[in-house]
Amino acid sequence: MKKIVICFSVIFIICILILNETFIRYIIGRIEEKNENYGNAIQIYSKLNHYKDAQNRKVNLIKWSNLHRVETSISNAIVLNQDGSVTLLRNRDGEFFQVDGWKNITSVSSDGVNIAGLKADGTVEVVGDNSEGQCDTDHLRDITAIDIKYCMLVALDSQGQITIVGKNSEKYQPIVDTWQNVISVATSGEHIVALTSQGTVLSCGNNERGQCDVTAWNNIVQVDANSFYTVGLTHDGTVLIAGSAGLTSEIIPIDTTKWNKIVRISAANYHCIGLKKNGTVVAVGQNENNECEVDDWKDIVEINGGIFDTIGIKKDGSYLSTMEAWDQMQQ
Repeated sequence: MKKIVICFSVIFIICILILNETFIRYIIGRIEEKNENYGNAIQIYSKLNHYKDAQNRKVNLIKWSNLHRVETSISNAIVLNQDGSVTLLRNRDGEFFQVDGWKNITSVSSDGVNIAGLKADGTVEVVGDNSEGQCDTDHLRDITAIDIKYCMLVALDSQGQITIVGKNSEKYQPIVDTWQNVISVATSGEHIVALTSQGTVLSCGNNERGQCDVTAWNNIVQVDANSFYTVGLTHDGTVLIAGSAGLTSEIIPIDTTKWNKIVRISAANYHCIGLKKNGTVVAVGQNENNECEVDDWKDIVEINGGIFDTIGIKKDGSYLSTMEAWDQMQQ
């Protein structure tokens, strides 16, 4: 009898320790969330299964992280200001992009020929080329996230439904209409990837280089897509890649000694970028224009990559861009 009591006591103590550890991790997640370290908070909540409201908080933060504050491309770089206005940091096409009058914007997306802005009321503004009808967004309502690349705009609404505007809309809309529990979406212009609330990934479109081979992925907290590849961030801060970037079929090599503790990812055309928990940045892929020269960056809170550029927003609201160094080299 005494042995049974001791056994139950040991089990009870172990359970208390486990519960305390879970509780402590939950509190750390809440602190990270309060400090706006959303990537850290998402990964903590992802590992807490169904403890308290951790999963709901994870989903809400993933949706929040869909709101992009900075975008860069070959022809422009844009930053979303705290007052909801948009600033063109670089605009090589002059009058082609007119965003000076935009107000109440909550997220931006750009691909070089278009700039799209998600407004606080759930509507979408798009300027630039309209050859595929990608600027015709008056019918969009209740939108929570957007992505635009190569004449294809994908818009996610509050019910988890995706609407495609522009290129390939008729071809892929019937497919995405069947998807459920979507909380995040990205496009390369040729394929579409969506993250579900279960941490799995859905895809459709061009699979020439295996960029849609993501059905085995799980525990994913962010996805992005560009050119011929898809990148996914797992809840433990590691990165998965399907397909290949750029003009070759080579798979982007991920050095696991550097690519760990990642909290945010960005799929550029020919290179991939990761933001680490400590505010530093890693990049891999084409580096002909110094787009991967980010080793000395610090205090970064958001990243984005274009064709020849990497850009980062710092805690103080200032920005760093590899394009600036490249521009100086060309002068």
